[in-house]
Amino acid sequence: MAVRRHIYREAIVLQFSLRNPVPDQIWKDGRIVLSQVPGELELTEEAHCGQLGPGETGTAYAVLKCDREKTPFPIARLRAKLIITVVEIDPDTASELGSYSDEHPLSDVALTVSNYIRGVPLNLPQFKYVSGLSNP
Repeated sequence: MAVRRHIYREAIVLQFSLRNPVPDQIWKDGRIVLSQVPGELELTEEAHCGQLGPGETGTAYAVLKCDREKTPFPIARLRAKLIITVVEIDPDTASELGSYSDEHPLSDVALTVSNYIRGVPLNLPQFKYVSGLSNP
């Protein structure tokens, strides 16, 4: 699982890339549940991932609303887990054998100051007086 952070003035969108690595299962309705969300952030929306067959990838989203005037750079370490409905399939016939709900803990999602900084390329000739810098 990989997470990408999209930072907007009034919200932070977390985009989770999911992959089903199990050859004899179909994952349905994958959703991310976040916990330990600090008070300056509010989980307002979720977009579930649809069905993932063996080896397929998909995306789930979580939207955190924030008041950036009160807290310009919210910092947090969010606990994340994936909740899915697992459908067991027969590898020979591809027929469904049954289903059940399952949970998988994921890596924590960190929001740090660096998430709010956009890199800007530097023009090295402007810094030629600094020793050790050279043009690539």
